[in-house]
Formats: sequence, structure tokens, C-alpha cells
Amino acid sequence: MAKTEIPYDSDSFILSELLAAPLLNFKEDIEDITDSADKQMKLKKQLDEDISSFWEKAELEIKNWKGVDVPCTIGGNIQDI
Repeated sequence: MAKTEIPYDSDSFILSELLAAPLLNFKEDIEDITDSADKQMKLKKQLDEDISSFWEKAELEIKNWKGVDVPCTIGGNIQDI
């Protein structure tokens, strides 16, 4: 974005290298990107919690069905999933 290489993953990275990049020229874009990333992180965290909570309580019933001698899942509605 700033067309300046910022070696943020280097062991020798120092703050002056970040400050030398013309990031203020892209302040609004950077704020939009970080706001979007924050929202995505919160959504992912909530979804992870909801999915984990659902599967911790979920029960799967397996038994023979209508004389078929092969175990089948029984007792659920696809819309519940």
C-alpha cells in the first residue's frame, strides 16, 4: 500500500523503519482495514464458541431403521443443523 518495504517480521526490525514509511497518507484505508479485521475476528470468535457449544451438547442416535440391517442416524431434522 505504501510502496515501501516494511520488514516487520525481521529480528532486526525497529520502530524507525515503520515511522519512515508514509503510512499517514493511507490513514483512512488502514483504519478501514483494521476495523474490518476486528469485526471479522469478533465474528469468528463468536462462531467458534457457538459451534463448540452446539457440538458439546449434540447427541447422535444410531440404530436400525425400518427393518434395514444397517445402522442409520435417526431422530433429527435437517433444519435443526
